[in-house]
Amino acid sequence: MKNQNSNYKIKLLLLYDILRRETDEDHPLSTYQLIDKLKEKGISCDRKVLYDDINQLNEYGYEVLSTRGRSNMYFISEPFEFSDVELKILIDSINAARFLTEKKSKELTNKVLSLAGSHKSEILMKTIKSINIKKNNNEKIYYAINNIFEAIVKKKKISFLYFERSPKGERVIRNNGKEYVYTPIDIFINEDYYYLIALSDNHEDATIFRIDRMDNVVVTEEKAKRDNININDIRKKAFSMYWGKEEPVTIQFHRNISNQVYDKFVKPSVKQINEDWYQLESNVIMSASFFAWCFSLGQDLKIVGPSSLIDEYKIYLSNAMNQV
Repeated sequence: MKNQNSNYKIKLLLLYDILRRETDEDHPLSTYQLIDKLKEKGISCDRKVLYDDINQLNEYGYEVLSTRGRSNMYFISEPFEFSDVELKILIDSINAARFLTEKKSKELTNKVLSLAGSHKSEILMKTIKSINIKKNNNEKIYYAINNIFEAIVKKKKISFLYFERSPKGERVIRNNGKEYVYTPIDIFINEDYYYLIALSDNHEDATIFRIDRMDNVVVTEEKAKRDNININDIRKKAFSMYWGKEEPVTIQFHRNISNQVYDKFVKPSVKQINEDWYQLESNVIMSASFFAWCFSLGQDLKIVGPSSLIDEYKIYLSNAMNQV
């Protein structure tokens, strides 16, 4: 009796899996098609028993829809949690991510496609275009992120090697080739790269590491240094040290570069000066990359305040001219 119950449950699972993977509103399966597909999996079933099985699935809360005719047609209308557009966005994001290798991008894309069912996955496959993006070639980054996340959850420290590139592109291990031991605090993405915020027993301030430059990341048995710390404060301070301090800025820009300005700033305060010029006030991370962005827009953008920032920009421009 126990074996019969187990076989019945397995049959229901197989039936639901077939309906979930192979049907939708535009691609239903008939009674006899379902019987044949169950037979291919070693499960015998007749028409009356199939009706009972589908009724049982509906009673369990798995909504199996049907259309009546000479042969009933069955399908699951929305078997997945993601819509077609959401799946498309996930796939495009995976393929556009520089920190993922080509191999890992394909693996993740296939996993997302498996959520779409056999019919819609074929359609989504045709929409995948080859994008000319320089992908990371470090296969270990995925496992590094996994180990870092595991250490955060288990409140353990990690050990790792950290490298930079020489002018010839060769790896140069920092710290005289010795491993670093840190408490991982947080991981995040910024401008196509994954970063780690970490604390050392030897330094009060947090340090930021680019994860694709980390090697041999290992979760240690040593307890993490996380007592009496404010994660948000550590994040804010680490961002300031690594990318620069957030400061107020006032700029004036020509209407011709409106797209570039609104791509750069989130909900800035803007007022019109005249027919062609506007003034913007916002906060920005002060860094060489911000000055480079201003310089790239030429005469269509002016920094008008504060005066300390104008002086820094003049120094930046002077140093740039000395390189010519």
